[in-house]
Amino acid sequence: MHTPFSLPELSFDPAVLAPFLDPSTIEIHHSRHHRAYVQGANETYEKIVEARNKSQYSQLMKLEKDFAFHHAGHVLHSLMWRHMGAPSETKLSDTLSRHIAASFGNLDTFVAEVSITASQIQGSGWVLACWDPVGHHIMLQAINNHELGFSPMMQPFIAVDVWEHAYYLQFHNKRADYVDAFMKVLQWESISEHFAEIMSTK
Repeated sequence: MHTPFSLPELSFDPAVLAPFLDPSTIEIHHSRHHRAYVQGANETYEKIVEARNKSQYSQLMKLEKDFAFHHAGHVLHSLMWRHMGAPSETKLSDTLSRHIAASFGNLDTFVAEVSITASQIQGSGWVLACWDPVGHHIMLQAINNHELGFSPMMQPFIAVDVWEHAYYLQFHNKRADYVDAFMKVLQWESISEHFAEIMSTK
């Protein structure tokens, strides 16, 4: 039986992200935008079940595309919230640090490439830091339509939302400034634990 999707609670108080990220923007982003993806995924799933039960198969392609859109939005937002929190001196694990160095040279270059990748996305999208289980390295993946570009092969452990609703109230059209601020509230210990989980299943 399908378990309905639910909006995850934030593990942090949005107020702790100031002055880097605006708490009210975070609250709106979580309680309205992310919630809309959750509701959309649940409603569309029910429509898919109904269409199958009524043998209305001609409706399935459109419904499944809609479901992929909402579901991917829910998954990526959940990943993003997981690794955000109060700015602190959190450190990378030796394993994550070694793999970032192997793929990017050092952490500063990695952070710079995340910002550059975000600035080059045309319109809305996401930047994902992923483990490539085939090439055995970390790579950045820029995606526009997340239901189409979210590759099931890659294993993301950092997600940066660059849809305008994520930053426009605070940064207007200065996306690079937003990404720089976003990177300052990442919790590297949490990311390192997530990366270790990914590596343990390879």
